[in-house]
Amino acid sequence: MKTALSNIIRNKITKILTIAIIATFVFNACMKEVEFDEGVLDSKLVVNGFVCADSIVKIQLAISKPIPGIEKSTEWVDDASIKLFVDGEFAEELQNFEITYEEENGYNDYYYYSNNQKPTTEYRSVQTTAQVGKTYKIEVEHPDFDKIWAETTIPEAVAIDSVRSEMKEVTEYGYTETRQFIRVKFTDPEEIENYYRLVYSLVTGRRDNYYWNDKTGEYEYVDSIKIVHVSSETDRYFSTNDPLLVGEDDADDFLFMGAGNDYNLFTDDLIKGQTYELSFNNYYYDHNHEMQEGEFYKNSIQLMSLSKEAFLYIKSSYEHWWYDEEFLTEPVQVYTNINNGLGIFAGYSIDEYSIMQGEYPVDSMEYVYHN
Repeated sequence: MKTALSNIIRNKITKILTIAIIATFVFNACMKEVEFDEGVLDSKLVVNGFVCADSIVKIQLAISKPIPGIEKSTEWVDDASIKLFVDGEFAEELQNFEITYEEENGYNDYYYYSNNQKPTTEYRSVQTTAQVGKTYKIEVEHPDFDKIWAETTIPEAVAIDSVRSEMKEVTEYGYTETRQFIRVKFTDPEEIENYYRLVYSLVTGRRDNYYWNDKTGEYEYVDSIKIVHVSSETDRYFSTNDPLLVGEDDADDFLFMGAGNDYNLFTDDLIKGQTYELSFNNYYYDHNHEMQEGEFYKNSIQLMSLSKEAFLYIKSSYEHWWYDEEFLTEPVQVYTNINNGLGIFAGYSIDEYSIMQGEYPVDSMEYVYHN
């Protein structure tokens, strides 16, 4: 018994040693000395510039964080020279302005301020307002970096032809809720490639006759006080099965849950030159609430026409964030059109359609605004 056990142990040790020796030969055969390029760790200027039609040109400038995974506050740049050209002609040098923020007491405020993520300065045009069809170019010079440049053309807005809205009771998983179904009709120009983003926002105004009594230290109800609390949800989440917004799932998405399309981006590949009615729905939490004087709901639908570089940047940056910590997926490279630098300089235009229920503003009401 003892001899047999010894033989088993001896055989196992022999196998382990044999595997180790083979592995050593294999890895030695595959080893190749690679020279490390220190240049990949050099910091670069990073541009954040989305230019909207009929607005001034705004640019935020920072220094890249060269080592991934190392926590470091963003370094904002306020001493660069940025020249602006319109259709190849020099227009002006952008001026630097300090950005001030209202004080907030929320998680986002704590996170952004503690990590210095909010820009502290911004370069703006003083004489130039972006116009549809014109090409804008920036040249950025700084004594510590190579000269960088980028350009973009402002696309023409695609008009929203009409918007339809209706309420429906929907039952899912044994639960019934009221949803608002919205259909947005537009006509895609056929002569050019078009890149879009759909943004849905909701602003609500609700009466609240409760007020804080400093003397009693309690909330009190007074019928004569007419206070309307206004809350806004910009870029509100909605549900959709529309083929333009859902798209085809990648093969890996079945196993690893794909990034989806949270920014509601789409192209005109499926609707070239056609009139199309895009559909989505959202949970309407107080549909049965009887509206009082001064209360209102404002649904805003924005159809953004993006330049190609804007579309690619938004799409790739979101996918980069989504797959950043996925072990079994390849990293996504964020698109940039900044020569010798990083970031984005891109144009867009907007057509907006609003559905208003109720009246706003009403002179007899007092409005309190919440973010």
